[in-house]
Amino acid sequence: MIRPGSRRFPGRIAVGLLVVLFALAACSGGGGGKPAASTPAGAPRCTPQPDNQLVVLEDDRRSQNSDNVVPVVRSSVATAPLTDALNAVSRALSQNELQGLNRAVTLDGTDMTKAARDFVRRLRIGEGLSGGSGDVVVAASGFSESQVLADVYATVLTQAGYRTRVRAFPNREALEPALEAGQVQVTPEYAATLTTFLAQKANTGARPSNQIDRTLAVLQPLGRQRGLTVLEPAAATNQNAFAVTKATANSLGITTLSQLAARCTSGVTFGGPPECPQRPFCLAALQRTYRLPVRFFPLDADGPRTRQALQQGNVLLAEVFSSDADVVSAAG
Repeated sequence: MIRPGSRRFPGRIAVGLLVVLFALAACSGGGGGKPAASTPAGAPRCTPQPDNQLVVLEDDRRSQNSDNVVPVVRSSVATAPLTDALNAVSRALSQNELQGLNRAVTLDGTDMTKAARDFVRRLRIGEGLSGGSGDVVVAASGFSESQVLADVYATVLTQAGYRTRVRAFPNREALEPALEAGQVQVTPEYAATLTTFLAQKANTGARPSNQIDRTLAVLQPLGRQRGLTVLEPAAATNQNAFAVTKATANSLGITTLSQLAARCTSGVTFGGPPECPQRPFCLAALQRTYRLPVRFFPLDADGPRTRQALQQGNVLLAEVFSSDADVVSAAG
């Protein structure tokens, strides 16, 4: 999955509800206006509830590959206290904390370095670590989440005694070779995506899993072959996720996708990018993993049309990303 840049969030809705309803009706489903999947005739529908607050339902049956945030380090420097400092970050980085970091930067306008320092200070990450020495360059990829995580790594490593700086790269294709070459020493990565990237470079059929321990069992040897050490993963992920409004979650009494499927056996309206029906981890993931009947509406990729359709109650469920700044966990 290509990592997004700064998230786009809708401001004041510029069109009326009636216009949106007609637009959705015109573009629903696949060719000829037919929905991607139909609701059984005569069955009651689950009804979306308008609300500005969006919540992500827990993917409790693991429909997605495990794209947990994970520190990746040049093996030549993968010793304590550097590894201890980065593992301490992973242990503190829950899903809610990652969303909070993104919220501080992209919605509240907090400077990335300040947001990183506030996060480290509040959770007292790496307190008591010392003995580090020398220069460490932390690499960030070309989107805000990677950059603020790189600042978090640099902050904790500085506390441990290292001289640090952050160097930005436009993408993984530019960053990873620099890491292999020793031009940078540390970077925040995403386990499943990096596994796929390194497997393709090695021309192997190795694949990530929907379980992080199995993904690491594939990723760590791929990393070692290139002089890279993969440290402890965080609980936080940046991967496809499925959101409803808070009001919808409350009305159905749900926090998980399994609960949604159990409540809404008649099917749900679902919005996502136009290519979603062809993507294995979008519409197919819902149908394969949860056996959830879906009427699909093509919207946009985690953008303003998706938010508008959810918030106005024009679709019940939509694809977002798990670490988006404007969503929270339905479980609270």
